[in-house]
Amino acid sequence: MSEDWRVPSPLPSPSMAALLLGVGVTWGCYYLHYICKRPRLVASGALRQFLESHCPVVRDKFCPTFWCVGGRIQTIVRVLLLPQPPVSYRNEVIGTADGGQISLDWSDNEDSAQFPESSSRPTVLLLPGLTGNSRQSYILHLVQRAQRDGYRMVLLNYLASRSSDSHLQAALVFSTPWDVFVSTASLEKPLNYLLFNRNLVSGLRNAVHRYRDIIGKVLDVDHILKVSECHSE
Repeated sequence: MSEDWRVPSPLPSPSMAALLLGVGVTWGCYYLHYICKRPRLVASGALRQFLESHCPVVRDKFCPTFWCVGGRIQTIVRVLLLPQPPVSYRNEVIGTADGGQISLDWSDNEDSAQFPESSSRPTVLLLPGLTGNSRQSYILHLVQRAQRDGYRMVLLNYLASRSSDSHLQAALVFSTPWDVFVSTASLEKPLNYLLFNRNLVSGLRNAVHRYRDIIGKVLDVDHILKVSECHSE
């Protein structure tokens, strides 16, 4: 008695293939039409002209990674998938007139092939986020990329107001909370609350605890450390 042996096909059925094709085409159209866009410049007059003439990339469309388009997904993927590159710093502490201190982490990039002369090597200034520091993954990747391009990097937590004496030629700010109350309210939305709210507060509590000897002179640190989430009211 003969038996009918059938080997399962590794290819999807015609109906499944048609479905996948339809989803792919729909996603491709949505991606190209709604996601790939020019950066939105919040500037006018001379500043806009300066950016558009010296940074032509701001006039081009930005197309993020095809499978990782949202800010939330990119934040999570960066933490989970990207390793922390090895970066060494030279620390400098500057005292201020009011008794405070400014801590600078320098990446001098003395091996720069593009700008071998230290006096002419461009310096890029980075200010980490609210609970960030020079060891954050996104900072390390920015420093590593700038090193490849030949630049010197410096990271600090506070830039004194020195007007034109600061020699700062240009500035670029990411994820700026134009309205801190609106930003706080957005952290209360279900998805943002789940992903970011408690994590952000945890980072703030750690910062307070790290400097409790100083903060405790003017505030009740134990009361602050009881905070578990961020609210707009």
